[in-house]
Amino acid sequence: MKLVFAFECFADEDIWHILVNECGLPLRKRHSESKGRVVTDTLRNFRAHLGLVDQDPGAVAPETLQQAKRVQFEGDVELRTLRDHHVLILHPRLEDCFMKGMRGVGLKSELARTAEELHRVLGTPSAYRHNLFREELRTLRSQAKRKRIPVFLIDLEKIVRRLMVSLRQACVISSNAL
Repeated sequence: MKLVFAFECFADEDIWHILVNECGLPLRKRHSESKGRVVTDTLRNFRAHLGLVDQDPGAVAPETLQQAKRVQFEGDVELRTLRDHHVLILHPRLEDCFMKGMRGVGLKSELARTAEELHRVLGTPSAYRHNLFREELRTLRSQAKRKRIPVFLIDLEKIVRRLMVSLRQACVISSNAL
């Protein structure tokens, strides 16, 4: 079963690529273009099973996201659920999580020195920059696994895997009830 995974931006699409190509998770992508649309696509219109957004401190969260129940908080990743649809929230933002993870495993990004700079660099659909970011994400994931250091990518993968198992079980139970 392929779950639909909604996300906001090009950098989030890079995360989707890692989850699919490196982690082997069967996720179909949905580029929803903004936090509000990810939340709507996931929690209101049910066009996606999972959504990925940044917390964005200081910004007001969409009302539907505020109504969703917080069911897990692991590392920098929060999981909220509403009617069997889920939104993953990176605290505070993807770029901050990435830079924190890189420092934690002893790596430096070739793209930027700060989270703010990385946000600007990744804000455009530059194939070169996003390929380099994906490579850095792969390296971060492999180094974190090798060194057994928790980083947001590992936490995301674990949470998504758990959700997939529970959704599969729910499908089996509902099909057996018929």
